[in-house]
Amino acid sequence: MTATAFNQSQIEILRMFESHKSEDDLQRLKRFLIDYLYQRATEEADKVWDERCYTAETVEKWKNTQMIINL
Repeated sequence: MTATAFNQSQIEILRMFESHKSEDDLQRLKRFLIDYLYQRATEEADKVWDERCYTAETVEKWKNTQMIINL
């Protein structure tokens, strides 16, 4: 595995963890980050949903259609 430099966000997170005092603090920070990332992902998904005018009917079509997704 190749070493990479940390970006500014990673450095800031490391600084926050540097000062944690207990396992409870660590768990709270992890939960906060998970909640934050979940919220951001939800906002982005909602944005795409609205931009593409998806509806419940769209989802039903997806469920009944074999889709091939190229990643």
